[in-house]
Amino acid sequence: MRRAIPKEGLITSTAGADQWLFVVSGQGVARVNSRSYPLRAGTIMLIEHWDRHEVRCVGARRLQTLNLYVPPAYTSDGIERAAGGR
Repeated sequence: MRRAIPKEGLITSTAGADQWLFVVSGQGVARVNSRSYPLRAGTIMLIEHWDRHEVRCVGARRLQTLNLYVPPAYTSDGIERAAGGR
């Protein structure tokens, strides 16, 4: 799933899936369990399924990310699946 992160950021937790986040372009900050990590093109990070996290754009350009959820956290229509759901 590819996302453009708005300036106001996204606060999420994915109930049953680990999230691999790869930054395609832009700059941002990921706050994971109260700790901040800088994001820039080429950054890859693992956000585990129990982590509370927020991703925020801090640059002038949009923060573009490519996200992989294991197991899949969303349906093909973009609806979040329940933990352990198929």
